Amino acid sequence: MATIRRDIGAGHHFIFDDTLVSHPNAEMFTPDFWQLQDKITGQAKGRGTTIFIEHEGQRWVLRHFKRGGLVGKVLSDQYLFIGVERSRPFEEFRLLEYMRTQGLLVPIPVAARI
Repeated sequence: MATIRRDIGAGHHFIFDDTLVSHPNAEMFTPDFWQLQDKITGQAKGRGTTIFIEHEGQRWVLRHFKRGGLVGKVLSDQYLFIGVERSRPFEEFRLLEYMRTQGLLVPIPVAARI
């Protein structure tokens, strides 16, 4: 089940599965954090670089949301802010959770941050 934690002083908002991550922090959302631990097993290019991680016997994916198309040329990762709960990372996290409860074979969401 998703847990939401706000790190107001640092300006971060996290949604995460507390059975997989107990205390997410902003550093966990950077490739350098995982590189220093030698946990990166691969990467893929697209609208940015997607990092594949092996962590505690699980395979995770780290991806930074970026816009595509013409708008993406000007605003690569900026979005109209309509609240934390309606942000793309939080919405996608919840959608993946819901799809799993419906029996669909989708990735298990680990954590998201805005």
